[in-house]
Amino acid sequence: MSNPVSWFEIHVENLQRAKTFYQAVFQLPLTDGDCPSGEKMSVCFFSTDYAQYGIGGMLYEDKDFPVVRGNNFTLFFACEDCTVEAERAVKFGGKLLQGKTSIGDEGFYAVIEDSEGNRIGLHSMQ
Repeated sequence: MSNPVSWFEIHVENLQRAKTFYQAVFQLPLTDGDCPSGEKMSVCFFSTDYAQYGIGGMLYEDKDFPVVRGNNFTLFFACEDCTVEAERAVKFGGKLLQGKTSIGDEGFYAVIEDSEGNRIGLHSMQ
């Protein structure tokens, strides 16, 4: 695997304002969509043309979890099975924040806290 980072998420206060900002600054289209995990959040996606960009991502607004300025970005690392890396993270001083969760055809994800308190996502197809 040449690039272990496969996905990013940016938590925003106002999805439409953020969408306008990112489209204007980077001259890229963002597409409104539904949250793949079925959670009740408003989302829009950056292109998932992995051949062109090598990574995909989304902006999301979640009224149940307020935005904390400066701490709203999550990188997702590609894994064979995100449960394995999540268990390793706990073994080496991290914390499991969200266990393996299905996102339909997009596979599965889990969220951990690393040894330094950073939120890290794990993504796998199995």
